[in-house]
Amino acid sequence: MPFDFNTLTRDHRGMAFGGYEAHANPRFAAAVKTIGFSRISWRARHCCCHVEAGRQYLDMLCGYGVFNVGRYHPAVKQAMIDFMNADKSSLVQMEIPVLRGMLARAFGQRTDQARVRATDRVAIE
Repeated sequence: MPFDFNTLTRDHRGMAFGGYEAHANPRFAAAVKTIGFSRISWRARHCCCHVEAGRQYLDMLCGYGVFNVGRYHPAVKQAMIDFMNADKSSLVQMEIPVLRGMLARAFGQRTDQARVRATDRVAIE
């Protein structure tokens, strides 16, 4: 039987928090519950999360880079799909992919490049 992500997650929809609490990390689950994040988001798009009860919440979590442009921003989503479809290698620490140089150049053009290089040397040392 082929893997069907949508069916699998739909069939286990009501077990997300309890399953994580029981089998993955009960302490983190307790912390999440304490701060009120135990609501299970079923869908998220742009700046909103939709929970099982049908309510919609403004997503104010922006500590992770992609959330700053909104969840599933069309340009970010398409870039990820394109990357996955290209079957690129992704050894992260042990390769020099073309995008790394392109992004560093673009970043350097928008910032003080000397400062960026100095910071990079310190990080490497």
